[in-house]
Amino acid sequence: MLSTRIGRSPITTRTRAVVAAVAFAFVVPLAGFVVHAQTPAGFSGSVFDPAGRVVANARVTLSNTQTQARHEVRSDAAGHFAFTDVAAGDYAMELQLPGFMTVKSTVTITGGGMQQDLHLALGSIRETVVVRVPFDAQAGAAGGAQFPGPVRVIRPQAQAAPCSDPGTTGGHIVPPRKLSDWKPGYPDNLRADKIVGEVTVEGVVAADGVVRDLHVVSAPHADLGKAVVDAVSRWAFSATLLNCQPVDVKITVIARFEY
Repeated sequence: MLSTRIGRSPITTRTRAVVAAVAFAFVVPLAGFVVHAQTPAGFSGSVFDPAGRVVANARVTLSNTQTQARHEVRSDAAGHFAFTDVAAGDYAMELQLPGFMTVKSTVTITGGGMQQDLHLALGSIRETVVVRVPFDAQAGAAGGAQFPGPVRVIRPQAQAAPCSDPGTTGGHIVPPRKLSDWKPGYPDNLRADKIVGEVTVEGVVAADGVVRDLHVVSAPHADLGKAVVDAVSRWAFSATLLNCQPVDVKITVIARFEY
């Protein structure tokens, strides 16, 4: 207080204006950020199955890609879902219902909200078969019984319950049951080289339960792929029912030849 070098004259009008402008420059961006982060937005729509019917009780989740905040709702009896209080931003979206594939996508929700209908896709059949090949001296003999062609495996089947279609909503799945099963054989021409490995085959189980359109995705040898196709083509299934109507479903078979 006793220093003679400190100016004690009143603050001028110009100085007051400069100080106010600097303070305003810092306060306004911060206030704008807070309002944007807390402004609620919305995301709504309806869920449909492949037949175009609305689906109840489907689970829809949103995960904010920046904050990792997660929100979950279920579609109602009319197939409608709604997120009413989510912050604007980018989200990873998932749609799930047993019997159907999990649908994944990204959505960007703005301050004004957004509306988007979601569509389910049928699940697929996936089976793994292990074929053990005994490479020994007896098996190496010409015509040895260790390397048979496709072998039929009998599986007892329970009686299917009658299908009842509610007629108003969709998403009702009756999964297929395997009626005829054949295990792949090992090609005789490969036994000298002891070629084994994993074969992947894809196709379609048609609405009548017959396996069609089989093709080899990968195989250590073309003849191993052919052996799997020969066996799987003899498989038969009961019909897959969507809302009591037979539908086609995809099938993937992985056959592992081991010894």
